[in-house]
Amino acid sequence: MTIPDPLDPPPQPPPAAVRTGGWLAVVAAVLVGLWTVAVTVAIQGFGWLLEQVGQSIGQELPAALWPVVALVGAGLVAAPAAVIGFVPRSPAVRAAGRPWM
Repeated sequence: MTIPDPLDPPPQPPPAAVRTGGWLAVVAAVLVGLWTVAVTVAIQGFGWLLEQVGQSIGQELPAALWPVVALVGAGLVAAPAAVIGFVPRSPAVRAAGRPWM
């Protein structure tokens, strides 16, 4: 084992990581997040409206209403999230998209 000379220049830092992906992937991830919020609010609001109208006219709605509303909302949210989770080259954008699936 050799002891470094204190007058030797310090070692060079490792090269910076190459950035991949770019700003378009980040913008797409933000748009998918906004899409998720908008779809969730719209689908749940539509289900609520159907239920309220049904109650106001005295009609029972099928028990499958809310599971169907949830499945439709999940499908509309999962498709764009899957694209964000697998297509971009940026690991940060992929990591942001995968939990939504």
